[in-house]
Amino acid sequence: MRFESKARNLQNLIGKLKSAKILPLIIINKDDINKTSTINKIIAQGWENMIVRSSAKCEDSTTSSHAGEFLSIQNISQKTLSKALDEVAKSLPGRDDEIFIQPMCDKLDSFVVAMSASQGANYVSINIDNSGDSSSITNGTGSFSKIMVLKTKRTSDKKINAILELIAELEMIFNCDALDIEAGFVGSELYLFQVRSIASAPKTFDVSEPLTFIESKIKKISKERPNIFGKKSIFGIMPDWNPAEILGLKAKRLAISLYKELITDKIWALGRAAYGYKDLSDFPLMFDFAGLCYIDVRTSFNSFLPKNLDKKTSQKLVEYYLDELKKNPSKHDKIEFDIAFSSYEFDLAERLERCTALNKTQKISLQKKLKQISIGIFKNSSVFYKDLEDIRKLDEKMREYKNTDLASVDKIYWLISECKRYGTKAFSGIARAAFIATSLLNSLVRVGGISIDEKNKFLSSFSTISGKLASDISSLSKSDFLAKYGHLRTNTYEITSPTYNENYEKYFKKANFNKSNANTEFVPKNVKKIEEILEFHNFKMSVDEFFNFLALAIQSREEAKFIFTKALSSVLDEIAIFCKSCGISKDDASHLDIALLLGFYTRLENIQAKEQMRTNIAHNKKEYEISCKLSLPPLITDASDVYFFSLDKHTPNFITQKCISAKPAAPNEEKLDGKIICIHSADPGYDFIFTHKIAGLITAFGGANSHMAVRANEFGLPSAIGVGDELLERCLSSNIITLDCLNQRIEL
Repeated sequence: MRFESKARNLQNLIGKLKSAKILPLIIINKDDINKTSTINKIIAQGWENMIVRSSAKCEDSTTSSHAGEFLSIQNISQKTLSKALDEVAKSLPGRDDEIFIQPMCDKLDSFVVAMSASQGANYVSINIDNSGDSSSITNGTGSFSKIMVLKTKRTSDKKINAILELIAELEMIFNCDALDIEAGFVGSELYLFQVRSIASAPKTFDVSEPLTFIESKIKKISKERPNIFGKKSIFGIMPDWNPAEILGLKAKRLAISLYKELITDKIWALGRAAYGYKDLSDFPLMFDFAGLCYIDVRTSFNSFLPKNLDKKTSQKLVEYYLDELKKNPSKHDKIEFDIAFSSYEFDLAERLERCTALNKTQKISLQKKLKQISIGIFKNSSVFYKDLEDIRKLDEKMREYKNTDLASVDKIYWLISECKRYGTKAFSGIARAAFIATSLLNSLVRVGGISIDEKNKFLSSFSTISGKLASDISSLSKSDFLAKYGHLRTNTYEITSPTYNENYEKYFKKANFNKSNANTEFVPKNVKKIEEILEFHNFKMSVDEFFNFLALAIQSREEAKFIFTKALSSVLDEIAIFCKSCGISKDDASHLDIALLLGFYTRLENIQAKEQMRTNIAHNKKEYEISCKLSLPPLITDASDVYFFSLDKHTPNFITQKCISAKPAAPNEEKLDGKIICIHSADPGYDFIFTHKIAGLITAFGGANSHMAVRANEFGLPSAIGVGDELLERCLSSNIITLDCLNQRIEL
């Protein structure tokens, strides 16, 4: 069967389609809407409640789509029929365009929009709204869930299976594997409302084989094993060192391999263990499934255990964490705040009451050991201050190697070595101290030591690197500014992303200085109450000493990140130089595995080096093409999730208690002032947005303690951090966004 218009497609399917029903319809030419015979023909059907729908010739073409451009009007009575026909006719552009009328499906239980070639692969993307409103999904206002399922799979959900059967039959009828349908359920009965081909759809790529490999890999690495607690693992894109925020969802091989080499293979655990936690340095934290990067949450949960906690308590605790995350998947970007007990808090005893896995003795033991860790970082002899010394040595170490006449391959090896020794290990530790500081601050609010407003004032009272950057853009010369900040780039690990040095005009052409609230003195209202809390919990320090350390820890994390990104930029620069000498562009270099380049240090890189690099690039390019087609859930709790999953709504982290309404803007737009900036994964390279007078910030990924959350607090900027990919895309396409942080709502 050939595709025709919206109306004709449905008419041609009547009597042929077995997997769904089609409501009766009358098709008329738009020029015939005012004829008495036309009106009488429609009224004669006896339909009391109708829908008048457009059916333009250009609307459902195989080469272009004008879906949603032309009017359809629901809930039309016989009295309002003529007016509705006239309004729909006026919206149609062509003389031969048609209108069709159907009875309304009044008892609709759920409305469905499904696409059978999502991302150019053999997935079916299904949006279901159970409100019964047939316009809620298409206009983006409804409360709906998005489900992804491999086309060849069947599930335990009868409705999903019915949709898959309908799509399979329609694909056979139209000999087309890229369909867009609208349908609905009345009870268990499925009705088809619309079917069209996806305009200009590429050839569908079959992801069945890579998904089978991923399923098998997950099963293997999820098994119970020695030296780690927990019977089974869970994998997420946002827990712990959150690759979704740092690398993005579809990173290239060089970025992924650098992140693994510098942080997630070993260094992350060494930095954490130095603070008194279980040593997990033999366990890689991040796995990449055909280029899609996931944190092994079981390993992460183990790393939050105090190193001398007994085995029985440790096993119970990790199992409890994994069960809680499985029951509350929306908390995958808040595992330390809402699930794990990884640091001491002033209300830890109360929070532990919910943990039914531990007995009273085990809870007391855990509290004691977490208190030792948390109080320990305040001491002048703590490893935190050693980490501060190391991170500040990194810049000097990097300059030493940059200024030598060593070959590029040698420089790459030693720059990465020094970056791990003085950079990422120290940064991992400093980040841990900053998290403990933030946890103590949040708990101080919960026990009544300070108010939420006081907490926000405290967080905006000290300057981080973003505040300094925003100030320096207006006070320093261009050369001095770039000497300090020129290494920063959006997508910090991506070699093709231009640095501030390379693209100053793009980043700062219309800089307008968004003023930081830093350097305003913070004085808590109830000092005596805080003194009592500190004394009761055996924090032997004054209130000033307590807040000074919290500020130092949070500031230091941002400073350490800034210093580390400068070192990383030097590594990327040296890789670019070496690749250029081999005739390899930056675009191709982005697909190299860093392990290959590091291997050249201990063997002759001149013999077949170019061939090895090009072979490696070609292999990784093919994998990247596959990864771009793959869809996996944000949280994988079972290996079967790779075939069928629901994209649950994210619970954002709201910053400030302000409410604003403004237009959205992507960070690469020219005019950012007065707009709410919408970013997918925000890393330090995006700090240039704070040189503009932006109204607010929304990110797809990021936790309550993430880079952009700290930035937003400093500027007192209303923000929603970690809204998810789906909502961010809707934000970008909306006209006005109302960001109500007090009531934790985003209205489009």
